[in-house]
Amino acid sequence: MNKEAAKILREALTTNKTLIELSMSESKLNDEVVKPIFEALKYNTSLVKLDVSSNNVGRKGAKMLSKALKVNATLKEVDIRFNQILARGVNYLSLVLKVNKTVTHLSLDDNGVPKNNRKFSDVFYNAPYEKLKEGYFFGDAIKLNKSIAVSYTHLRAHETSLHLVCRLLLEKKKKK
Repeated sequence: MNKEAAKILREALTTNKTLIELSMSESKLNDEVVKPIFEALKYNTSLVKLDVSSNNVGRKGAKMLSKALKVNATLKEVDIRFNQILARGVNYLSLVLKVNKTVTHLSLDDNGVPKNNRKFSDVFYNAPYEKLKEGYFFGDAIKLNKSIAVSYTHLRAHETSLHLVCRLLLEKKKKK
């Protein structure tokens, strides 16, 4: 997708009242291209699910998305996996959950953050998750509402056979 197409999409998202799901996975998006799209999310009142996975969105794009999520009251599912938003970008998105009360699914894994980044992990894991039903991050469990752990090993349509095996092994371990 190029900048001109993104501007046209911005206009459509701003005025459209019926579109509920938008998938732009593998659309060659970058920070510059997503700017008008994420800006339109501030005004969109129908979109429930957004998939921008497998692109080249960076931390600037994540910051723009977090600003949109501060005011958007309809998006429930956001998938920004397999981009390059890095630790700072994931931090922007986790902190917006303090004000956004509608996002229930946030997929963030494979965004260039080392799994052993303890300083970053502390910030992310301590973010508010009262409304978040599922959070996918690094394949590790995220503590939700201080009592519910949800992990990437839950069966999802995008799972590879390796993830499915991990999930089945975890379920088997729980039964013992």
